[in-house]
Formats: sequence, structure tokens, C-alpha cells
Amino acid sequence: MTNEVAVNDSLLNPLVPRADLGPISDCWPGSRRLVTVGETSVLVHIEDDGVFAIENVCPHYQVALNTGSRRHGYVECPWHHWLINIRTGECLHNPREKVRTFTVATVDDRFVVLGSPVSLSDTPSTTPLHSSRNDRPAQRELPPS
Repeated sequence: MTNEVAVNDSLLNPLVPRADLGPISDCWPGSRRLVTVGETSVLVHIEDDGVFAIENVCPHYQVALNTGSRRHGYVECPWHHWLINIRTGECLHNPREKVRTFTVATVDDRFVVLGSPVSLSDTPSTTPLHSSRNDRPAQRELPPS
């Protein structure tokens, strides 16, 4: 089952962050794209059976997944080789760990990645950085070589 859905007007309100992937005809199976939804980096995988979007961060050490290789429906963390399911966000090596998944919608023959609705009370001064990552710490940068 994919997380691609037909979108109704209630989902396309201005309080729902989104990223446009472009025309469906330009989205080739086997490819992937990196987009930003709100303030979250999202890795999008275009497959024969659907389009899947996951948060672009390994739950182990918060390393970006977009440079990792893809293997049989998983993306591999470039640091410690954890495998993250591109459809469910679940980690093969530790089932308790998971990354967020995002809805991919079809709007006017285009793919659009949708985030969660933003509350009018959410502002940078009152919303902690890690609140968009299921209460995990913000993504860390690579240590110096």
C-alpha cells in the first residue's frame, strides 16, 4: 500500500506545508529526490508501485539518508548501515526506531509532498526545533575529520 492519496481542498490549505515534486511525467521509477517540507528535509523515493516520502534522517545518529544507497525497498544509512524502509519508515536493525513518513498527493498531474498542518500558535520562538522529529534531538552535523 502506498501513501499516495487523492487530495481534497481541506488538505490544500495554507497551514499545511508542502513541496512540489513536479509533473508526474517527470518522476521516473527508481529515482529519488530531496525536498524540504516546512523545515523538515524529506527524501522521496519514486517506485513502480508508488511514491514514498520519509524524513531524511537516520534515527541512530541523525545522519542525512539522502547519500545512502538504496537496497530492495530500503535506504542505507551512510554511517552505520542501518536500513530504513522507504514505505513505512521502520528501521530493519532496530524495530523500535522509525523515521516519519509523509503523504504524497496527486494535484493537477503533479506529485506534492504534504507535511502536518501548522498550528497558528506555532512560531519559532515557542516551538522547539526537535518537535518535528517525534521528540528526537535536532540533526547533528558530521564531526570534524
